[in-house]
Amino acid sequence: MRLSDYEKSVIFKAITAEDANAKVFLFGSRADNNARGGDIDLLVLSQHFDKQKLRAARWRILEQLGEQKIDII
Repeated sequence: MRLSDYEKSVIFKAITAEDANAKVFLFGSRADNNARGGDIDLLVLSQHFDKQKLRAARWRILEQLGEQKIDII
């Protein structure tokens, strides 16, 4: 996994601030230690995570990590 502990913490806190029971999975090139570059691809499993909560979580992540390409599905 090519995320620092800080990045993982920011992502987890941003998602769980919107739904404490959400499960977050990293996939794509950032999940592969041998890959280079790439955006942050996240899969969020939640029964309560709607588009508004997705936008709020993305904003929290960008505030902490700076401008990055982040895909949340």
